[in-house]
Amino acid sequence: MLALAMGISRFSYTPILPFMTEATDLTTATAGYLASSNYVGYLIGALLAGKLRGNLYRFISFSVTCNIISMIAMGMTDTYVVWLIMRFVAGITSGIIFVLVSSIVLDYLTTKNLGSWIGFLYSGVGVGIVVSGLLVPIFHKNSSWEGTWIYLGILSIMIAIIVFLLWKGNVTISSKTPKSSPVAPKHPFLIWMIIAYSLEGFGYIITATFLVDIVYSIPSLQEYASYSWVVVGISVIPSTYLWMLAMKKWSPITVLCTAFFIQAVGVLLPILSETVIGVFIAAFLFGITFMGITTICTSYARQISLGNSNQILGTLTTFYALGQILGPLFAGWLAWQSGNYKSSILLAGGILLITIPLLLIGTKITNDRKEEQSCHT
Repeated sequence: MLALAMGISRFSYTPILPFMTEATDLTTATAGYLASSNYVGYLIGALLAGKLRGNLYRFISFSVTCNIISMIAMGMTDTYVVWLIMRFVAGITSGIIFVLVSSIVLDYLTTKNLGSWIGFLYSGVGVGIVVSGLLVPIFHKNSSWEGTWIYLGILSIMIAIIVFLLWKGNVTISSKTPKSSPVAPKHPFLIWMIIAYSLEGFGYIITATFLVDIVYSIPSLQEYASYSWVVVGISVIPSTYLWMLAMKKWSPITVLCTAFFIQAVGVLLPILSETVIGVFIAAFLFGITFMGITTICTSYARQISLGNSNQILGTLTTFYALGQILGPLFAGWLAWQSGNYKSSILLAGGILLITIPLLLIGTKITNDRKEEQSCHT
C-alpha cells in the first residue's frame, strides 16, 4: 500500500515532471503549485484519518480506488485545473492510506512484540520510488507523459489487487487511530524539534519535487535524470533501519544534526558538481536521510512527549506538512524568475543547514533550564 500511495502516486510526479514541462505549457512555478496542491491534500488526509472510525478496511479500499483514478485522470486531460484537483485528491487519499495502514500494521506488530519490524513497512516508500524511477522513462518512451500516468495507474491496480487478495482477515482492524490535532508542546525541547521538523519539510520537499527536473535541465546529464530518482529509492529502503541503529549508539540530537548535514550536502551537490557521479552521490545522500529524519524526529518526540505521544506526533505532522506545502511554491517561483534551479537549491540547502544550530541552541537552552530547576529544587 505504501509503495502504491507514496512511492508511485505521490512521488512519481518527480520523474514525470520534466516530460510534462517539455510537452505542455507547465512552468516551474505552475509545477510548484501542482506539487503544493498534492501536499495540501496530504495534510488534510492525514488529519482526516485520525478521525475515521469503524471498518478501516472500507476506508482504505475506497481511498486506494480514488487514488488510482486520480493517477489515470492525470493522463487523460491537459487541463491545468483538473490536474490541480487530481493531485489534491491523490494527496488526500495518500495521507489517509499512510496513516491508516501504519496504524493497522503497527498495532498488529505491537501485539506480537515485533514493533521494530515497522521499518519493513516504511521501506515500501523506497520500493515505490525505485519502481516509478525505473518505469517512467520506459513508459514515456513507448507512449508519452499522458500514457505514463495511465500505465502507472494500471500498475497500481495490479498492486492493489494483490494486496486485497492477500488481505484475508489475518489482521485485526482497529478503530483506534491516533488523533492528529495540533496541541501546544509540554516538554521545553519540543518547540525546537517542531521548528526544525517544519524546516525539514520545507527543505527536503524542494529536492523531492524537482530533483529529476533539476538533473534533466543539465544537457549533459539528461539521460541520467530518471536514474537519479532510482538511486533515491534504493537508498530510502534501508535508511530507517540504519538511523534507528545510529540512535542506539549516539544521542538523538547528534544523530539528527548529522542527518540534516548529510541531507544539506545531498541537496546542494547538484550545483556544486554537475557530473554523473556528483548527481548520483547527491541522490544517495538525499534518499538515505529524508525518511531517516522523519524516523529520528518522530521517535525522539515520542520519547520526550511525557505520555502525550499521539498529540505531539500530530503536531509534528501538521508543521512538517505546512513546510512541504510552502517549499514547492517558493522554489518553483524562484526557478521561474531566474530561469534555473540554483536559487531554489541554495534556498533548500540553506534552510536545512539552519536546523543544526537551531537544534544545538535548543538543546543548550533546555539543559540550562533543567539545571536551573534542579538548583531551585
